Amino acid sequence: INPGNSGGPLVNLRGEVVGINVAIFTTSGGYQGVGFAIPINNAKKIIVKLIEGKKIIYGWFGVTVQDLTDELAKYFGLIDKNGALVVSILENSPAQKAGIKESDIIKQFDNKAINNVRELLNAVGIAEVGRKVKVVVIREKKEITLEVEVGERPENLEEKVSAEEPSINKWRGLQVEELTPDTANRLGIEEKKGVVVVDIEPNSPADASGIIPGDVIVEINKQGVKNIPDYQRKTLGLKGDALIKTARGYFLVKKSE
Repeated sequence: INPGNSGGPLVNLRGEVVGINVAIFTTSGGYQGVGFAIPINNAKKIIVKLIEGKKIIYGWFGVTVQDLTDELAKYFGLIDKNGALVVSILENSPAQKAGIKESDIIKQFDNKAINNVRELLNAVGIAEVGRKVKVVVIREKKEITLEVEVGERPENLEEKVSAEEPSINKWRGLQVEELTPDTANRLGIEEKKGVVVVDIEPNSPADASGIIPGDVIVEINKQGVKNIPDYQRKTLGLKGDALIKTARGYFLVKKSE
C-alpha cells in the first residue's frame, strides 16, 4: 500500500476486492511496512446504504471497558480472562438504563460470546439501533442477564465522554496502568496493590503536585486503591482537591480549573 491509496480497493490474485485500504504504518515513508484495510464484508453493508442515500448509523452501548488481565480475573473470581470489564458508564446511556454497573464483566452481547474489548465493540457497532438485546454479565461472581435497547452512537460522543467521565488516562493529567507483577518487576516496584503512574501531562494538576512516572497510587482521599476499577470509581465525579498517597508519600492534586 502506497501513501495516497487510502480508500482504494485491496485486490487478491483473482481480481476480487477483499478490502478497502485505510492506512499504512511505515518507518521508511514508502510502501514498506504494515497495511490496514476494512474487510470487504464490513464495507458492503455500508456501501449498500450509501447507494440508497441512507445515513450510516452505528450501535451504541455507552460504557468504557477494558480487557481482563490474569490478576483481574483472579480478583473477580473468574476461571479465565474472557470478557470485557466495565470501567465506567455514561449518564443516560443504554447501558445505564439497562442496569449495567461499574465492575460488571460482560460475557455475552446479543447471544455472542465476548472474550475481549474488540469483540464487544464489533458486536455493539453492528447491532441494529432500537433493537433490544440480551447482555450477560458477571456481577459479584453471579451471572446476570439484562436487556438493553441499542442506542444510536452520538455524533458528539467524544465530547460527551470528556464532559461526563474522567478517563483513566486523562484524570487531572495522570495516566495509569494496572500494577501487574510484570510491571512491578520491570519498574523495580515492591508494592503489590495500587495503580502505577506511567505518564503525566505537562502543566497539569498532577504535574504540579510532584507525582512522577513510576509512582504507585495506593490511596485517594484516604481510601485504598487496589486496581484500575478501584481507581476509576474513586476519581469518577471527584470535584475538589485530592489527597493522593503513593509509595513515596502524600501529594495533593488540585482540582482542575
